[in-house]
Amino acid sequence: MLFSKKTKCLLSKMRICGAEYESALMASYGDKAKSFSTLLDFFRETALEKMTVEAFNNFMENKINRYDENLLNKLYDIFNYLVLFKRGGVFELYRFRQAEWDGPRVAIKKEDAPCSDVEDLESEIEIYRGMSQEEFISGDFGQSWTVDKAVAERFAFDTYPDNPPGLVIAGIVAKNAVIFFSKTDNESEVIVERGSVKSTTICYPNSAIK
Repeated sequence: MLFSKKTKCLLSKMRICGAEYESALMASYGDKAKSFSTLLDFFRETALEKMTVEAFNNFMENKINRYDENLLNKLYDIFNYLVLFKRGGVFELYRFRQAEWDGPRVAIKKEDAPCSDVEDLESEIEIYRGMSQEEFISGDFGQSWTVDKAVAERFAFDTYPDNPPGLVIAGIVAKNAVIFFSKTDNESEVIVERGSVKSTTICYPNSAIK
């Protein structure tokens, strides 16, 4: 078992599945996976104002004996997860974690989001998401979509520019499955409950996945 009970409780509050995260870390890092547990245990009770780059660097110097640049970067990613969570809870963590961070999935729920413009949506809406071919084949889609197809296209092209290229997927979701939507958001983001998107089709490219 990689994580302590207190750290598992923290991960649960962050809407991260501890068992899934443990399994992924062990598969990727083997014995070095303990470094992630050490970091979470060390910073779990640290006040936000003390969650600085200097504090992270001191932790690496004093608590982690052997590491390479890849491990350092991945530990810094989860450190930033903690910073966002301490700053604004699950909603801040979910919305402002970066796509390039190699961190665990955050499964946001309705109770984590503030009031928004969901009631202004139609009873069913068409939404779009830029994603990898791997994500599309898995059928386990992320929760962030958009009502603006151009935004999804831009994300697919910028995030997955190489072979295999990214895809833009259209789907239908019921309003009662939408967690958050703001009319003032410049990306027209729609956050939905996991597994709620139906009738998905590929908008780009036009050809089917081979």
